[in-house]
Amino acid sequence: GFGGVWHLNQSLGFQTDSSPNALAGTSTAMADASTSVIPKAATLNGTTSIVTIPNASSLNPSFISVEAWIKTTSTGLCSILSKDNSGLVNRVWQFRVNAGKVDFIPFNSTTNASVTSTAVVNDGQFHLVCGTWDGSTVRVFVDGVQSGSTAFSGSLRSGMTNSAFIGRMETTTANYFPGTLDEVRLSQTARSANWIKASYDNQKPGSTLLTVAPATTPDLDGDHLTDPWEVAELGGINLSDGSQDADHDGASDLLEYATGSGVTSGSVMPLVAVLQPASTSAEFVFQQFSGGSGSIGVDYAAAGLRYIVEVSDGLGTWQSGSAFVQWSDRREALSGGFERVGVRIIDPLLLAKSKLFFRLRIQPVP
Repeated sequence: GFGGVWHLNQSLGFQTDSSPNALAGTSTAMADASTSVIPKAATLNGTTSIVTIPNASSLNPSFISVEAWIKTTSTGLCSILSKDNSGLVNRVWQFRVNAGKVDFIPFNSTTNASVTSTAVVNDGQFHLVCGTWDGSTVRVFVDGVQSGSTAFSGSLRSGMTNSAFIGRMETTTANYFPGTLDEVRLSQTARSANWIKASYDNQKPGSTLLTVAPATTPDLDGDHLTDPWEVAELGGINLSDGSQDADHDGASDLLEYATGSGVTSGSVMPLVAVLQPASTSAEFVFQQFSGGSGSIGVDYAAAGLRYIVEVSDGLGTWQSGSAFVQWSDRREALSGGFERVGVRIIDPLLLAKSKLFFRLRIQPVP
């Protein structure tokens, strides 16, 4: 799950962590940005602006994903999020922009790896940048697309007690970040390419669509798992009927397919979208198997799966049910036995919020 989620929407000396870990940081010289992808980002001056996050166990996972929306024109070295102290001993990771490209540098118990994006991000436009390490490969992504990788084995250096920093490094040279940062997130797992692409598609301006791996034909064995997916993930089309659990994480192969998570990842995480409610016109759009029964977004079930839309105003407490969401009357047929549907918020307290988080929870039907 998330190790920390900092929306950077405050300029009063602290930055709330919206993950269950509640790792509030202390900020210095942060200002509200005039523009942002998601309302309320932070402008950093490049000389003194930082957020200091005290050490906690959730900042020391075995594997990791770090991501943020950034906007900068810097041609130098500037840090996005790092946990790497000045004594060069407590080194865990660096996530930064260097010469206009994204660097991600994780450390294991003895050494480190470094990956630099091929994509350039210092063009003064917003970009969603992400670095992941799953114990075998380090990757960087820019705007939902992988932009560099290298092999690197092990796990993150453990037992490090130093703080993490947004906007600077703790090394001898601070390398402050000049520009705008928003939605800085750390996950205690390596997010899949599908997850990262969905995050970008659902946060980029003008987008509200959550994609959950729509089916493509053929499906010769009729198990709702498309043959190309089965061959790529499982090695053949007759090795699973969807009810098996290849990575023994409690999520069936069919559930992993429907959520877009890795069938051998050992974990499954709902995809998250962000909307500005503003009015009842804000619609959360997603895909589901067609031909089922039940209330869309509440208890609809098809092909052995139940689709539940959950909503939160801070990623801490999630709400679901007919008191919170209602089908928007959208129902569009798609190929491969899928359909595109939507829901709207009907709870007045949630409608009063400036920003809401949506996720699609897909569960096996008992």
